[in-house]
Amino acid sequence: MDHVSLVVFEAGQHRFALEASRVRRLSSTPSHTRTAHLARLLNLEGSAPASRWLTLVDGEGAWELGVAGSTKLIDWPAPALYPLSELVLVRASVHPALIGIAFERQHTPCWLLAADRLTP
Repeated sequence: MDHVSLVVFEAGQHRFALEASRVRRLSSTPSHTRTAHLARLLNLEGSAPASRWLTLVDGEGAWELGVAGSTKLIDWPAPALYPLSELVLVRASVHPALIGIAFERQHTPCWLLAADRLTP
C-alpha cells in the first residue's frame, strides 16, 4: 500500500481526515435525522458552521458529520501517516476518534480520525 485515500477537511484551526472508504456520501445539506458537527464532537473553538455533510455508517445506521469549509479527496503517501504515541494518548485528553497524524510538505499537520469512533 503506497497511498491511502483520505477525505480531508478543516474544523477550527486544524485539518482532519477520514479514510475515504468510510465516507459514503458528501453533500451540502444534511438529509439524515442523526447528525453531529465535528467541532462540537471534538470540543473545538472557533469553528464555522457546517457547510459540508459527510455520510458515515455506524451500528445504528447512516448519520452525517458536519464539517466547515471545503473537503478534498487526497491519495496520501502511506509513509507520511503516523499513529499517535502512547505519551500523547496518556497525557493529553484526546477524543478516542483521534488516532494519528499525517504530514505533507509545507502544509499544516492533518489529524487522522477513526470513523467508527465518532458518534452523533
